[in-house]
Amino acid sequence: MNNFSPLAKILDENRFKGPNYSDWKRNLNIVLTAEKLVHVLNEEPPIMLELGADKDAQEDYQLWFDHDSLAKCYLLASLENRLQKQHEKMATAKDIMASLKEMFGQQNCSTRQSTMKGLMSTKMTE
Repeated sequence: MNNFSPLAKILDENRFKGPNYSDWKRNLNIVLTAEKLVHVLNEEPPIMLELGADKDAQEDYQLWFDHDSLAKCYLLASLENRLQKQHEKMATAKDIMASLKEMFGQQNCSTRQSTMKGLMSTKMTE
């Protein structure tokens, strides 16, 4: 990730491997927020422009897809190879994130539940 921003080093050092989903997602959000790209994870892609749309609409449309393309690059570059191959053909960064959340998001929930269960069952000693 040498040609990306210096913040990309965060993603390079915290590559997504599966069990580190929540840490990786937090770091990805930091980088995408700093790069002003995080909006593509939260917004639907713009609808196709009508022929003859004004110049501002065309520029906004193109800017969204440019941002999404760059966000996808950050995202895919931070994944292990197996996950890169599985997600590289997806249309948007939002689609990739939805897929990863479906695959790995629940394991963090169950980990939290078992941790909380362990904490709640621990007795305090005096």
